[in-house]
Amino acid sequence: MIIGSNDLQNFLLGTFIEEKTGVVCRCGSDITIRPGEKRGLVLYDCFSVDYAHLWILTESFLSHNSDHCYLSLFNVDSDAGLEENAVARGIRGVFYRSEHPEILSKGVEAILNGELWYSRKITERLILNNDRNSKVLHMARVGLTTREKEILFVIAAGSSNNVIADKFNISAHTVKNHIYNIYRKINVKSRLEAILWVTKYL
Repeated sequence: MIIGSNDLQNFLLGTFIEEKTGVVCRCGSDITIRPGEKRGLVLYDCFSVDYAHLWILTESFLSHNSDHCYLSLFNVDSDAGLEENAVARGIRGVFYRSEHPEILSKGVEAILNGELWYSRKITERLILNNDRNSKVLHMARVGLTTREKEILFVIAAGSSNNVIADKFNISAHTVKNHIYNIYRKINVKSRLEAILWVTKYL
């Protein structure tokens, strides 16, 4: 599946991939996997995309479909620097705007054969930064929201619930709810354990 708002581009790209690989392509504006489909690949168009929204979308998609569908990104800005986040979230490959369609068709075949499709330069960097990469992966898996991450950082700085409430202009009750959810997600029982968790993973 090719997902994006540029219908003409996606139709032409799908036709090209079908001719080169024999893989049947369909296009759409949202990700919908048909029941009973064989393992497939979704190519998500990242042209002018809001990456914060992209991560929410991809995490939701992969949590429901990772067993029978791969996800890759195309039309990615080569300066976006999203590769580490993409790997951490289980995205199988990244194709840049400047790449020839031949490269994309080869990548599609590789991914459908169970391979990853990232540039050698990116792969080397990820291997060399393995410790940081494992932290990014851990953060992605625990699923903290942006606000929960903000509050966790403030907790780690030693702030009380009242200080947190004032800082984010929320009620003390809301702070307690956020802290409860944070503790549950990172599997800790106290502020001290939360601070130790931040030290280890952030």
